[in-house]
Amino acid sequence: MVKSKLPFSQIVLYSIGHLGYSLASFGVINLLYYFYMPPENGEEPIFPEMINNLPILGLFTILGFLTFGGRMFDAITDPLIASWSDKSQFKMGKRKGLMLIAALPFALLSFLIFYPLSMDVNTQTTYLLILVFLLYFFMTLYIVPYYALISELGSEAEDRLRLSTSISITWALGFIIGSGV
Repeated sequence: MVKSKLPFSQIVLYSIGHLGYSLASFGVINLLYYFYMPPENGEEPIFPEMINNLPILGLFTILGFLTFGGRMFDAITDPLIASWSDKSQFKMGKRKGLMLIAALPFALLSFLIFYPLSMDVNTQTTYLLILVFLLYFFMTLYIVPYYALISELGSEAEDRLRLSTSISITWALGFIIGSGV
């Protein structure tokens, strides 16, 4: 059995970065529907209607299109940002520089999505569209280099396994905390 070369404290610090990502993405992916398509409390919805929730073509909703479009945008930007990450030359390291650029906008957008700009349904729908796509961009700008750090931090297979396991644990913790909301 190969002894780990990576200190436990570094594994913990690395995994905390995934906890933040888990909480921010949980809010958007799961709470977005609750906020913009709220359940009804008797006759009245819990929150006022801020976007058009009527079915489009009898099946789809604006929120469904936003979520699907955001994920498709994410799928397109993943390889682009991976390439940027591989080619970047920040003083603090090619991965950490992009993560630093992305962290604050990602966190801010995770909040702004739930802070309505206007009560006008069309204005709010456009605002939400822009924010969702920006959020997915900055989420990808953070998470793609973050995952690439696993192979750079863990020189041994045992270290990479510990890093992967630790981020799975912090993802679960983020999910539990997010579900408590």
